[in-house]
This record gives sequence, structure tokens and C-alpha cells, in this order.
Amino acid sequence: MADFNAKYISTNIAANAKAYDSKIFTEFVKELGNADQGQLKGFEHAVLTAVLCGLKRANIVPALFHDLSEDKSNNEALKIFDDLKEALSIAFPFVGLPNCMPATLGLVGELKARGLQPPSHIRRSVTIYSTSSQLIPLIRAADHYSWTSTGLRKVTRHVGGFIMA
Repeated sequence: MADFNAKYISTNIAANAKAYDSKIFTEFVKELGNADQGQLKGFEHAVLTAVLCGLKRANIVPALFHDLSEDKSNNEALKIFDDLKEALSIAFPFVGLPNCMPATLGLVGELKARGLQPPSHIRRSVTIYSTSSQLIPLIRAADHYSWTSTGLRKVTRHVGGFIMA
């Protein structure tokens, strides 16, 4: 794993960059989960992943994943992986793919070192916040949505045409 890290993960790190400190980062994840009355609980590690990519320190993400998942079951580790993968998917359009690649490659390397395969499923739905603070589940693979004067309207495509839902 050391050769993989040297070749793909920590290639473009500045010479004066601080090394990853397991204790500091795992404590920070715990503090982040308790911030804002616990509003970030459950995805604090994903928020930190996006921030690290923005700071051009995506090389820290695989080590953080290792620390967060080392005492977890395989299913729990895959859940953490999914959360981090989602954070990377959200962050890369804003910070650039080159800033996220060390995290992406490193996470896959960590899974393989653990003997796991990355999940092959594709998330086909997303949740957004409306102006009325209600959650609106959106977008399945073959669903179409449009805004009308009365709000969001779902149009589902079927073989025989369009059916308004």
C-alpha cells in the first residue's frame, strides 16, 4: 500500500505540508458532528472530505477513512465509503477533479486493502431543500420534473407517452 500511496495519493503534496495526525482528525470529526446542535451528525466525515479536497489535501481522506472504519464491520465501512464518495461527487465541480483524485484513488485502495469491492450501485435520487424547508425527494432514472406556476410537477415517462404524476 505504501507504493500505491507514494505513486497515486501523495504525489503533488507540498514539501512543507503537515503530515496526517490520526488523533487530531478523528477528534475533529467528533467535534464537527456535535457542532450546531448536532446538525452535522452522521455526515461530518463527508463535510470534512469536501473541505480537504478544497484545501488540496485530498491525500488525507484515505487515511481518515482508514481510521474511521478500522473498527467497523464491512457494511459500516461501505456506508462510510458511500458518504465520502457522495461528498467527492458534490465537491469536484467546485474544487476541480485533480484536487479530488488522490481521495478517490486512495479510498478505492483502502477498500481493496480491506478485501472489499467498491459498491457498483449508482445513486439515482437526491434530496433538495425547497424554500418552505420541506424535503422534496427528486430524480429517479426515468423520471422527469418541471416547475409550473403551482410548484414542482413530476412527469414520468412510460412507453405509451407521458403520464402526469
